[in-house]
Amino acid sequence: MKNPKMVIAVALVLGLISAGMVYRYAARFNEKGPEPAKTTVVVASRAIAPQTRVERDALKMTEVPVEHVHPDSLRDVDDVAGRIARGEILPGEQVLEGRLYERGERPGMSFIIPEGKRAVTIAVNEVLGVAGFINTGDYVDVLGTFDGGVAGEDLTATILQHVQVLAVAQRMERTGDEKPKVTTTVTLAVTPKESEKVTFAEERGRLRLALRPAESAARVSRLAPVTAQEVVGKSVKQPAVVVQPVEPLPPKPSWSVEIIRGTKKEEVNLY
Repeated sequence: MKNPKMVIAVALVLGLISAGMVYRYAARFNEKGPEPAKTTVVVASRAIAPQTRVERDALKMTEVPVEHVHPDSLRDVDDVAGRIARGEILPGEQVLEGRLYERGERPGMSFIIPEGKRAVTIAVNEVLGVAGFINTGDYVDVLGTFDGGVAGEDLTATILQHVQVLAVAQRMERTGDEKPKVTTTVTLAVTPKESEKVTFAEERGRLRLALRPAESAARVSRLAPVTAQEVVGKSVKQPAVVVQPVEPLPPKPSWSVEIIRGTKKEEVNLY
């Protein structure tokens, strides 16, 4: 049997050696390596919905290791604020150039409608649309013509005045075997109440646009509807002429004188 003291001594030595090796390994593991290089990028401080304008308070600057920076990321809040997001940007996500529309670019009609207005589109032809001279940005008046079944009598009224034209579009249409024809639509910026008027007028009457002068004052006049009688002239009723039979006049009395000339006799009437 071996000496127990020798066994204990060997065990202690081995334990000390193991503890030393563990300590050295742990010390090496805890040693910090060199600090990685970092750079500042723009990230979203809150969720940004698609097709919305990016506000400045939805952005913040944060440091990111260079190796984690996306090549398309932006480095200045001024390069992002005010632009429109193409898709959703999540909180903490780096804001990428490809996720934004160009500054001044409008992804749709909704971004050019003035505050408090609505976009309403009506179909026009060359005559109704002022022979094609109406362009985006012009201002027009909208006239409607209604028959007696709608307005009580035939009339034309100025429905809206000084309405902004948001867009003018043309497209080709083919109906059956007919030759294709060009149809034009004009989109107007109107208030919600005006949109109701335009819709009713287009459904129940006939519309025509009147182009206003460029850079003219936004004057709105109170105009009464024009009726058919006012256009052709109001008819004046003449008193009825009554023709009564006339009694025949009594015959005038007459006298005659007999004149004898030689052998001839002549009778002359006197009245």
